[in-house]
Amino acid sequence: MTLPLVDHLGISVADVAATADRFEPVLTELGYVRADAGTTVFWTRLARSARQLTGGWR
Repeated sequence: MTLPLVDHLGISVADVAATADRFEPVLTELGYVRADAGTTVFWTRLARSARQLTGGWR
C-alpha cells in the first residue's frame, strides 16, 4: 500500500509576521529552518519540502 505524500503546503494569511511567530516554534522543533522573503515566509527541511505563509489574504 502506498500512502500519498504532501510535497508542499502554502497558507495565505492577513498578518504574516504574527502567524510566522506562532508557527516557528513548532516547525523549528520538527527540524524546519525559516527563511523570510519579503511578504512570504518559508520553512524548509532537506530541500525536499517547504511550508509557506503568504501575505495579502483578507
